[in-house]
Amino acid sequence: MLSNSEIRQRLGPIVDPTPSPEPQSHRPSAGTIAALVLLVLLLWGGGVVLLLHLERISPTAPDPATGHVYRFTDTRHVVYFNEKERYAEYAAIGVPLLGTIGVAWLALRRRPEPED
Repeated sequence: MLSNSEIRQRLGPIVDPTPSPEPQSHRPSAGTIAALVLLVLLLWGGGVVLLLHLERISPTAPDPATGHVYRFTDTRHVVYFNEKERYAEYAAIGVPLLGTIGVAWLALRRRPEPED
């Protein structure tokens, strides 16, 4: 009877005949990141335009009759928003900020492709 070492010596190394596939990494390409950066810049521009528009149409004194009781302080003067405008203000600041954080995370997650 053959021992384990003799069997291994006669058979040689045992390998899997099918190579294991390389793990697929879903890294964004440079073009995708550039497009996302452009999108985030457009979101920031839209947010600034929205805030300037809301500042222009809102009263400078609180008006409970129309619901303009939420204070928004600008560097030039104070205006008051109603509840709907207040949520638009949050969106005008929050959406571009979250987009910036997301694009930064994707850009930092992306590693250069290995050179052959």
